[in-house]
Amino acid sequence: MSGAKLARRGVLAAALVLGLAGCPLQSSTSNVFPPALAISVTSGAPLVGDQITLTVMFPPGGADLASATWRTSDDAILSLASTKGATISASAVKAGLATVTVTAGSLHGAVAITVLDSVGDVTIVGPTSMALGTDATYSATVTDATGTRPLNATVTWEASRAVAFTTPGTNTGSSIRIHAASVGNGAVTAAVGGRAAQVAVKVLATSGQLVITRDDGMTIPSSVAAGAPLTVQASYAATSEPADDAHWTYTGACILLGTSGATLSVEATGSGACTLTAAANGMQATATFQIVSVTGVKIVGDTGPLAIGDSRMFNAVGLAGTMETGDVAVTWSTGGPVLTLMPGATLVKVTGAEVGTAPLTATLPGNITTTVELTVAPVSIKLSAPGGKVLSGGGTMLTATPMGAGGKAVMFASATGVTVAGATGFGSVGAPTLQPSGAVTISLGNATADSAAVTVSFAGVTSNALPFTVAQIAKVVIMGPQGPIRMGSSADFTAIPTDGTGARIDGDVAATWADATGVYQFPAANGTLLVTANAVKLGTSSIIATVGGISSAPYASPVQPASIGITTFTPGSIAVGGMAMTTVTVLDAGGQPIQGVPVSQVSLMADDGTRVSFDAGTMVGSGATLGYLFTATGLAATPAKGVSVQATWTDGMYPVQSTQVPLIVSP
Repeated sequence: MSGAKLARRGVLAAALVLGLAGCPLQSSTSNVFPPALAISVTSGAPLVGDQITLTVMFPPGGADLASATWRTSDDAILSLASTKGATISASAVKAGLATVTVTAGSLHGAVAITVLDSVGDVTIVGPTSMALGTDATYSATVTDATGTRPLNATVTWEASRAVAFTTPGTNTGSSIRIHAASVGNGAVTAAVGGRAAQVAVKVLATSGQLVITRDDGMTIPSSVAAGAPLTVQASYAATSEPADDAHWTYTGACILLGTSGATLSVEATGSGACTLTAAANGMQATATFQIVSVTGVKIVGDTGPLAIGDSRMFNAVGLAGTMETGDVAVTWSTGGPVLTLMPGATLVKVTGAEVGTAPLTATLPGNITTTVELTVAPVSIKLSAPGGKVLSGGGTMLTATPMGAGGKAVMFASATGVTVAGATGFGSVGAPTLQPSGAVTISLGNATADSAAVTVSFAGVTSNALPFTVAQIAKVVIMGPQGPIRMGSSADFTAIPTDGTGARIDGDVAATWADATGVYQFPAANGTLLVTANAVKLGTSSIIATVGGISSAPYASPVQPASIGITTFTPGSIAVGGMAMTTVTVLDAGGQPIQGVPVSQVSLMADDGTRVSFDAGTMVGSGATLGYLFTATGLAATPAKGVSVQATWTDGMYPVQSTQVPLIVSP
């Protein structure tokens, strides 16, 4: 016995109730009742909280329905939204019985409305399985929204598929008799107050239906490999119901691990026929198959290209000569990062992890193996190059990036299998080369003509097409920093060769760099379009880049000190006419003194030049101690905090200033 719950909201059928007027009968020669008002109700038994609509119907003889007047016997049970009109609405407030009356002229009508508690739950008690041709009783319990108080409500039943009502046409009441009409699955449903519950019922055959299969329901193969796992099951064919009370026997080259139950394991004891017999409920079933020695193994599954990120199942089948013996337990393996495996005994789940080709190997005990080659293909291939203009006789570099689902870059496991097509204007095509990023690069060289559409392919997936045009250099332009660069730091400069139309030429293009002023120092191997130079001297550069014999205009990039240092005055306070000294250092980006700076480029300044004066300074020290010594003379007394003094380096264009230090002059 069991209960099942299945909630759903329903709609109660509309009720049409006729009420006679409460007034005395009128005389009539036809000796019939006088006309009365009829009331149409959308629900004669609403749930608490429901809204219903009441409509007075047009009676014989006519009446002024628009002025109809309504009343309820208990406003606490059923509350009327209005009391005038042909149609009104009402709210179910609490459980109980209320009578609604309507009056139009001399005519009256009445209807009784039963308000039900909100149904919270419906529970069915009854069997979940029946024998064909038998009957059973199913009972329903209805409770309120709290789930604690039973409700006395009319239950409507439904029987479907393999079951039917024992008494046709009877489908209401707190319980119902159900008949098992046919073998198979059925359902018994009870509904009330917008709620429902359902019990699934399985109707079982009574005889002649016992069968033996594998535990997954599949037929036992005619040949089973010795050592292969095999579990058998006794069940009723019509319903797949396990025969839990089955008793088993066996003969031949096998044994059963157990003697009773629906499911048992089989072990081979040699080669030859194996016969299994199961008996249950007066029925009997027999299965016979051959146990054979396995001499080989076969991998079964789709070996076509597998999209990266996707998975596929393969299984191992034993071979006795050329005859398949069924699934066998093997050890699964692969080589490299292309595939990831989730192995089982006879099955393996293979997932594409990187783009490439890799083996899938199944190994039986005794080192019997077989291998299939699997290819993992990208969803797409993104092909890129530095640009579409290439120098005559030069070349470019292609970069092929494999893409997975959602446009995410993935990795080639190797460059094997990557091919190039459409590079008709290039005299040489280099071998594909795998990069650490997982992309593959291909060098194209000796451009002699245009190539309209160059593509890269792998495993049937072709990249986007790139066009290349052979061009001659007409001009070289340098791009780099235009503002002052700190000495001791570095800066990037780019040479941009263009053709006669001003279009940029990229690809396999070499450039040489030089700075006649010595402000920048270039690396010895400076043959690239993009170069990093070191600022080694104060001043403004005159950089020239030469590409294919065409030189750029000189490029000016100023270099200035990174900072100016100033020491506190010694002494920090002097009398009028007294003197104090400070040392200024001109520093590079590494904080080291810059050599060779003329003292004329260094000066001191006070925020009040009427109170102190400074000499022209003198270079002192050398190397790491190089500095500039300045002497200040007091001209007039300063405020108690003194004057602020600042050091400045300038080449006439880009000044660099130090922090401020104080100097006090007393009277």
